[in-house]
Amino acid sequence: MPKATRQKHQDSQEINLSQSSNVDGGEEAMSLLIKAQATAAKNKKAKEAQCLSGTKDMLNSVLQACAQDYADGITELENLYSAFQMELAASYDRERKYWLEAVAEQETFKSSLEEFTRVCHENEETREREHIEALAVARSGMNNAKSVVNKNMCQN
Repeated sequence: MPKATRQKHQDSQEINLSQSSNVDGGEEAMSLLIKAQATAAKNKKAKEAQCLSGTKDMLNSVLQACAQDYADGITELENLYSAFQMELAASYDRERKYWLEAVAEQETFKSSLEEFTRVCHENEETREREHIEALAVARSGMNNAKSVVNKNMCQN
């Protein structure tokens, strides 16, 4: 085809296309609008999903940190309770030791007291016996003195 004919043919096609595109332009615009809305909705959904994912990750990290803090607190409490139990057991052991020492001291005191009581009782018995003997000697001396006085009085 010669160049001029080809040019006319293209111009007529362009005219036909542009006339037909006016009719299809509304549909095409509607299609583009629907695609744009779908793309915007898709982008919005993607951003929301990304935001939710980020929020979920942040929440998981915060929850994990809180769970770790809680576990650390529980471990610390268990350690403190264990130390308390050990100190309490040591305190009970010291108290038991003091009570055993007090009982041993009481037994020593009791045996010393029994010995002291026995010695006091023996000393009291000895004192009573010697007192009775002294009274007997005094009475005998008084009787002897009386008989000497009576003898001397009778002879005079």
